[in-house]
Amino acid sequence: MDMTTRITVTNSLKLDAKEHFNQTVDVIFGSICCLCFLIGTTGNIVSFLYFNSKKRDISSVIYMQITANDVLVSLTVFPVGFVFLSERSAGIVFGTSVGCETWSYLWETVVAQSNFLVMCLSITRTVSLLSPFTQQKLSHVIIAPVIFLVLRLATIVAVHFIDQGMEARFYPRFARCDFYLNESLINEAIHHSLLVSTNLVYTAPAFVVGISCVVSAVLLTRTSEHVQQRPLQKTRNRATVTILLFALLYVVCNVPLVVNYILQTYAVYTNNKHWYFTLYQFDTHMYFNNAMRTLLLAANSAANPLLYWWRMPPLRGYIRRILELQRERRRGPNYVLEGRSNCNVVHNNNVESTF
Repeated sequence: MDMTTRITVTNSLKLDAKEHFNQTVDVIFGSICCLCFLIGTTGNIVSFLYFNSKKRDISSVIYMQITANDVLVSLTVFPVGFVFLSERSAGIVFGTSVGCETWSYLWETVVAQSNFLVMCLSITRTVSLLSPFTQQKLSHVIIAPVIFLVLRLATIVAVHFIDQGMEARFYPRFARCDFYLNESLINEAIHHSLLVSTNLVYTAPAFVVGISCVVSAVLLTRTSEHVQQRPLQKTRNRATVTILLFALLYVVCNVPLVVNYILQTYAVYTNNKHWYFTLYQFDTHMYFNNAMRTLLLAANSAANPLLYWWRMPPLRGYIRRILELQRERRRGPNYVLEGRSNCNVVHNNNVESTF
């Protein structure tokens, strides 16, 4: 859950009811959220179907997990877009305590899971480059995200229900619900353990992905001395470049949030929160905060299927076949039968001329 909200919200609660936001910026932010929803859900569903049709290996399974998770990210960002486009009103989802809590749980889980899955993808690719003959177990790729998901949910649920200082609230300044920790009520040990676990969820994958990218880039420059291995290496290098671009997109969209967590952790443990607040004095209406914590994460999930489409020719062929099938269905069965009969006539004419 986002510690930024929990630190700054005590200073902004009184401003939520009276503050006037920039309507033009709200429309832009809301439109971006809706665009991420449309592209993210459609593109990732099609990508999931494509990866599901392939042979079960580590890459296809991880991509299936990533696309399924990105669908959830794209779906959960839609209510945020509605808030931006409706003058910061809570709406149906954020207007009830049940909806607010459900959305907060879902958002915190899928965003954390997205970071973990990108880390898994980078690690498996680096291992395959460092040791091509090492057999990586498919079960590990399936079990690890499940364990991480359970632990992440267990952490949030435990703090939410065990300690009375945490609750989900809707904040117009953030255009969404978020978990709020009342530092005067929550246990200090729980507060610090939650801060550490949350920061690790975001910072650890970023460092692992960064190191994996450097290692992969170095190994990518090596060429095989055996002529017979060059075609295989060319295919492997293309897959590596795709994953590097995928990781680069992840880094661009997540670096602001990761840096924010590092600065925030330093401020909390040095008891110098005033210094942290002064860093964001320019963000009077929290637009930078909203872009960092919501829009960039949603844009990452929406941009992933565009990257798949660009770097994976078989996926483009898969999409073309789907579109052609849809066109044939709209034309009706008569068109299909007519096409088959014409083919038979041509075939019979060819047979007669041959003999």
